Amino acid sequence: MANKAANEYAHYLLDNQENTEVLTEIIARQNILGGYACIVGNSILDDDEENEEKMLLNEFMDAHGLLTELQEECNTIVEKKYTHVGIGFAWNKVEVKIVEIYSEKSLTVTGLGESEDNGMEIRGSVIADKVGIYAARIVSNKMIKDPKAKGE
Repeated sequence: MANKAANEYAHYLLDNQENTEVLTEIIARQNILGGYACIVGNSILDDDEENEEKMLLNEFMDAHGLLTELQEECNTIVEKKYTHVGIGFAWNKVEVKIVEIYSEKSLTVTGLGESEDNGMEIRGSVIADKVGIYAARIVSNKMIKDPKAKGE
């Protein structure tokens, strides 16, 4: 969800100034819980080039590179409390925007795989000691019983 929020805010910033109220609304709409920090990078496009058909890799790299050069943004990137990042991109004929939303999550997924019964095995750990996990079982379609079947 953080990627969706970052992408939505990046598109908003193409036509608007940074706005914490708008960002807060986007964060709430995407159900991002816990603390977060948002950093924004941009790169102005050359006026003399036609950018519609051009690949903008260097421009996005420049926008992100700026974030690693500024002390406050760099401090956000390496802050220990932020465990996840959502990244959004937007561009028009004038500039490219990159938005990175760093957030605190209570849970981290460390592995995904297939279980012995052809299901999915998810491994992870709880990061915060004030939360727990209430798990539901995800099963194969073959294991779901038809409620309309007789005798079951």
